[in-house]
Amino acid sequence: MNKSLQLSLDHTLLVWSNQKVLNPIHIKKAKGVNLYDDQGKRYIDFSSQLMNVYIGHGRQEITEVVRNQMTSLSYVCPPFTTETRGLLVEKLASITPDHINKTFFALSGAESNENAIILARLYSGKHKIIKHYRFYQGATMGAISAGGGPRKNHINNQQAPNFIHFENPYFYRCPWYSFSFEECGDRTIKNLENTLLYEGPDNIAAILLEDESGTSGCIEYPPYYLKKVNNLCKKYDMLLTID
Repeated sequence: MNKSLQLSLDHTLLVWSNQKVLNPIHIKKAKGVNLYDDQGKRYIDFSSQLMNVYIGHGRQEITEVVRNQMTSLSYVCPPFTTETRGLLVEKLASITPDHINKTFFALSGAESNENAIILARLYSGKHKIIKHYRFYQGATMGAISAGGGPRKNHINNQQAPNFIHFENPYFYRCPWYSFSFEECGDRTIKNLENTLLYEGPDNIAAILLEDESGTSGCIEYPPYYLKKVNNLCKKYDMLLTID
């Protein structure tokens, strides 16, 4: 067995895996959309790893930019600013809709969701967060509690409070036996509004959604769905955050 693979097996807890039967693919190099293991076998990287290598692997122009940055400055802690950070937030402000012009940098999706929850509660003065069932938000405590997947239940019996779940427009297994994709979406919106009214709009800080489900089965929304969710947020004076 490859020595570095054995070291990883000996000293690492690998995520999303049964630790007793680990048999990970040991990646040696990557180029473009392809990954290569230590035996030279090629894999097509359809998911861009954790959806963060959209430009592909091994792009030398990116390597050169990173190298140039590292020669002048490798890291500063969050209270400091740099020229590169300033240019990035300016670009983000120029392409973000609805006059949103502030960026908060986080290290992962779970951390960004945790901070979105904190900011929503601080800004609104409310405490409840509304979420879909069958959705994944991350592996930190608040993100696990927010996530609506039943897989979390057997490992977490001390979930954080004030996370409320409602159905999603999962037409393949629509709980209302809808005859069309659009009907399932409309019934889900009605279920959401009923949930809001039961929980009390004055208690709800935000609705937290994924733009589309991934790990729960790639559940696709009807085209109008997010717009209708946003309309409910405006109607009941709540925030909408999209993961």
